[in-house]
Amino acid sequence: MDLRCLCSFIGGKIDPENKICTLENGNLLTKAVRKEYRQLSDDERERYHSVLQKLKNLGIFDGFNKQHKAAAAGSHLGPAFLPWHREFLKRFEIAIRMMDPGLAIPYWDSTMDFHLPEPKDSILWTPMFLGESDEDGIVVSGQFVGWKTLEGRDNIKRFECFFN
Repeated sequence: MDLRCLCSFIGGKIDPENKICTLENGNLLTKAVRKEYRQLSDDERERYHSVLQKLKNLGIFDGFNKQHKAAAAGSHLGPAFLPWHREFLKRFEIAIRMMDPGLAIPYWDSTMDFHLPEPKDSILWTPMFLGESDEDGIVVSGQFVGWKTLEGRDNIKRFECFFN
């Protein structure tokens, strides 16, 4: 999706001569710049968490989760892995940018934690970032406490491989 297409999709006005998109609030729509999660400013991280919470409250986040879960076998076990996820993330990022055009999906550079004696000791798993987990992998602090899962659990459970 190029700038012209995205601009009209989210309700902006394109200036074809200058190739710029002006949003309804007067701000310019710029290219998304993805940052490592820990390199987000406090403001960017708070805005990102806020948008995720809005997507969750509106059922949009769960819709993406259902789509990913339904396609898991085909999208994870063959040559479609990269292109399927590229398209999936593009659509998820568009949903985020429709709420806050200045945001992009952050990424996790796991090599930053590679030399830690215990991966669970990463700053990522603190209340300021992605929240702490208990001994069963249940998220017990941070922005994502109390997020009901598609399976009906009252809180997110992280994969045990992260914490063993």
